[in-house]
Amino acid sequence: MRVPHAQPSRRRLAATRSLGGPTRQQHSPHSSSDPPLDPRSSTLQKLHASLNGAPELTLTETAVDDTLLSYMRCALAPTEELARAGWDEGSSDPHNPMNTMARLVEPCNFNTEAKVLETLLAWCDRQMAAYGSSLQSDLDEVEREATPWLTVQMLRALISEKRTVLGLQRELRARNQLLKEGCPLDQLYV
Repeated sequence: MRVPHAQPSRRRLAATRSLGGPTRQQHSPHSSSDPPLDPRSSTLQKLHASLNGAPELTLTETAVDDTLLSYMRCALAPTEELARAGWDEGSSDPHNPMNTMARLVEPCNFNTEAKVLETLLAWCDRQMAAYGSSLQSDLDEVEREATPWLTVQMLRALISEKRTVLGLQRELRARNQLLKEGCPLDQLYV
């Protein structure tokens, strides 16, 4: 999102993104109105009920968050894989979805893991495309002496966001390449 010089926004930046549903801070440049998963899926609805809503997960540029991966596996796994992990569609136990997610903390199916990585990579692509300027143009603008102080501060926040998404994207691409090369699932995130 490009911040205009004349009317800089004073909206508070969020430190996390909600990945399975609408964000709490819809107007923040750091929040996402484009979750990587369809929040209407019955699996996600049950998972969100068990978790008291969609998890807000911290994104970093150097690591793939275990909670994020477990959540994505649970959301994208086929029914048989969920059943093997303990998911019981008819269970009245409100913790069943959360327990299943905990059991999926490690990858256990090549196809599901490929789908998880591809879904997250596509989400990163959409996030970067949504910005009105490139990382380099923001860096250049910060270096210009004529750039107002408040604009510089907001650009620094956007630069941080973009570096985070680009770093996560690099990490996901590296893991995806390892997976395509036949890396054993238990070694994929080591």
